[in-house]
Amino acid sequence: ATVKPLRVLVSLDDGNEAEKPSTCKRTLQANLEGALARAGFKVVYAKPAEVLVFGTLRANKINDRGSRVAWKGDADIEITRAQEVNSINGQVMSDVVARKRFDVKSGDARTDDEAQQKIADRLCLKTAAFAKDGVNKAGGQLKLIEVLVVNAWQPQDAAGYPTLFTQKIRSLKGVYSCRIVATDNATRTMRAEIIYDAAEYSDGFLNRIYTMPELNIVR
Repeated sequence: ATVKPLRVLVSLDDGNEAEKPSTCKRTLQANLEGALARAGFKVVYAKPAEVLVFGTLRANKINDRGSRVAWKGDADIEITRAQEVNSINGQVMSDVVARKRFDVKSGDARTDDEAQQKIADRLCLKTAAFAKDGVNKAGGQLKLIEVLVVNAWQPQDAAGYPTLFTQKIRSLKGVYSCRIVATDNATRTMRAEIIYDAAEYSDGFLNRIYTMPELNIVR
């Protein structure tokens, strides 16, 4: 099996409802994604993802004195586990792990763009560590693995084995998701992606699979 980094999706809403993403939103989103990628997570731009970072960002002008302007900004950041519903065993992976509001002011700036950039830079400094810590907590004992199954079925069982595999794996305690990534009937190989709680398997998750005779998986 191959252990894969948890996938994280960052999604920020511009609370000002501007026609195009603001300087603050673009800068803050890029900074959060970069910080999480450097921390070893896989940043994705569409689901599926195991951890979600949601945020609402607002920035408003509070002073306009001739050649100087000042803005204030705030960001509500929420980190949650993605909702993975296992219909077989009824387990649901969904949890708000951390939520916090950050407030900053730009100070004096010459232009609105400069003020927005100052707000973005100050929000970046405040939110990056919070996001990394929150995503680590959200991940917890969650594991994402890809399993390669070889020669586990007979040619006449090719159509039914992937369904059997997913049903049996999803029936296990602590398993939130199991999906088939690829199958090759010619070589009788199959790849499956599994999300599970490692805290439930002190002896190792793969050791549990080996004890399921109906799957016919050997070391």
